[in-house]
Amino acid sequence: MKELIFLHIGNCGTQIGTDLWQLFADEHGLQSNNNNTNSLLENSNIHNDPQINNLSCLYDESIRVENVYHPRCLFFDSDPQQLQSSLHNDHQLHVQFKEENIICGNEDAASNFGKGYFSMSSCEINYIEERVRKMLERCDSVESILITQALGGGTGSGSTSRIVWGLANEFKLPMVGATYSTSMLDTYNSVIGLNYIYDRMKCIFAFDNCSLLDACVECGIENPNFKDMNHLISQSISTLTSQIRFSNEGSLNNVIDYLGVTAETNIISNSFVNLQDTSSTEFNIKDLFSKKSSLNSVNKADGVSIAMNTSMRGDFSHHHTDSLSKVLKTYNNEQAQYQISRKAPVNIHPTSFHFKNVMHIANNTSSITSYLNNLALQFDKMYSKRAYVHWIVGEGFEERGFSEAIDQLYYTTECYSSIKNN
Repeated sequence: MKELIFLHIGNCGTQIGTDLWQLFADEHGLQSNNNNTNSLLENSNIHNDPQINNLSCLYDESIRVENVYHPRCLFFDSDPQQLQSSLHNDHQLHVQFKEENIICGNEDAASNFGKGYFSMSSCEINYIEERVRKMLERCDSVESILITQALGGGTGSGSTSRIVWGLANEFKLPMVGATYSTSMLDTYNSVIGLNYIYDRMKCIFAFDNCSLLDACVECGIENPNFKDMNHLISQSISTLTSQIRFSNEGSLNNVIDYLGVTAETNIISNSFVNLQDTSSTEFNIKDLFSKKSSLNSVNKADGVSIAMNTSMRGDFSHHHTDSLSKVLKTYNNEQAQYQISRKAPVNIHPTSFHFKNVMHIANNTSSITSYLNNLALQFDKMYSKRAYVHWIVGEGFEERGFSEAIDQLYYTTECYSSIKNN
């Protein structure tokens, strides 16, 4: 069996984590019992066939009690009150996590990379590594470690960088990040944090708040909030991992490899397409790659796709797959490779979201340069005046780290630009 391990870090990362595991439980037919355990619903509509419902991908079955499952995940936040609020004050949450995998710091990182990075003690780092090691020992064949975080936050950027550095040196496993930006220090945190995780994560799936808000409206939410945005990210992760979770043939690493990821081009753009009517098998390329369906601020028409992976969930047939294949072939001018999957089960979603048939498109494209250029522009405006630099340096971060971080961002942008030009 192939397993996935999830790390949810910072306020944003843990909130995405709670929503994501709620979704996983619904999709796999799990319920929480009064004795704080997760068990498989006997009358669930979800298939109990392990060839279809691959529970071991996400859950570790108890060796002491039959039909009890523990999520393969870890939560960390420097703010203990915020973490407990995320996990215990949500009355709709019916997933039980291992208490030893819920780890709190001593104080909030105050949206400061320096504080998030340097306030973590060696004891905390060692304990997190030990808990990850325990989860790895309970796996047969780990596919990846997936991390949810917000690069704009202090814990999401600083603490994640510290944790990823330790895990990369200790375990040598491919790590995949789902990250989005959210403070005055947002830009600094994002650029510096990206520099730290860039060469230690195999792949980074990027989201941003503005695009997520627009996508929520497109999915039927009139006044979206952070919970709605987090759920849209959860839906994207769920769809992306559905092949490995509901089939023994799928592989997340194969998807990442197919996306043409290299050390220089590993930031993936995301789109979430809501298709109300599937009676027609024809697809409009403008609908698939419109700004409203994009989950990060890029203009897909102003770039070249290296490769893309499209996952379809809902009432789709092989005729839809054939039609989509023709559309993507025309769109890419036969230069980029693409793959399509429609084996996933039907979507499960809150009643607030008005969608049934959806597609998630992971696109490794040079269009990401527009997002990176905007981030670099905001950074330069602030750093040229040394605005708020002392806040991060005051926590122990060396100022030369600012220059190193922006240089790395420029280099990444140049790598993607060269693909477009060539």
